[in-house]
Amino acid sequence: LVASMATRTRANIAWFSISDGRLPGGPLLVRAAAITSNALDQYSFDLEVVRGDQLERHPVHLGLMGAHQVPNAAAGAAMAIAAGVEPRHVADALTAATTRSHWRMELHTLNSGAAIINDAYNANPDSVLAALESLSRVGLRRKAEFPGARTIAVIGDMLELGEGAQELHRQIGRDAGERGIDEVVAVGEHAAHIVAGALEAGVAARVCAKAEVAGSLDLHQGDVVLVK
Repeated sequence: LVASMATRTRANIAWFSISDGRLPGGPLLVRAAAITSNALDQYSFDLEVVRGDQLERHPVHLGLMGAHQVPNAAAGAAMAIAAGVEPRHVADALTAATTRSHWRMELHTLNSGAAIINDAYNANPDSVLAALESLSRVGLRRKAEFPGARTIAVIGDMLELGEGAQELHRQIGRDAGERGIDEVVAVGEHAAHIVAGALEAGVAARVCAKAEVAGSLDLHQGDVVLVK
């Protein structure tokens, strides 16, 4: 939608992408290329910067979790470079970047060998889906190392959704099941709707009081818990 507006401005345009496809012409093209990830769903890529006929390439190793951080990084890089920051400094800053708010995809490991992903700062359908996808990817890698490992999603209410709130919470339960999450623990006013969706998708799910969640989890080596 935004790309189609390019002909309506006289301004310089900075394009960014995570695709290997050809970008439209312009004075600045920024791409995240050769994307890879590790067992904790942290991503590395080559930051490619094209200005005219000049190509620069700098490595980036994100410390943040989630595939959705790659387009975020590419967008931030394009804005910084357009403002005059040297690409190598942008790449270094992205590698050094940490979360700017508490409770956003924070990874904590327990003495038991289990891991907690704390993304409880806020929630909306898109951010919950992104967190579930990250949990699923981490879980697959952990299960390869620890065959008995489980993925557990502790999900609370998404607020300010209006009349569609019940169905949107139900869909989150379905999303968890479709991504192979082993168990859903739902908390809050819409917990029953989350559980209903999860059960429809064939996932073990239960409603739990907030104060009782931690005590109800029997965690072992390799288990991964998302708190959203």
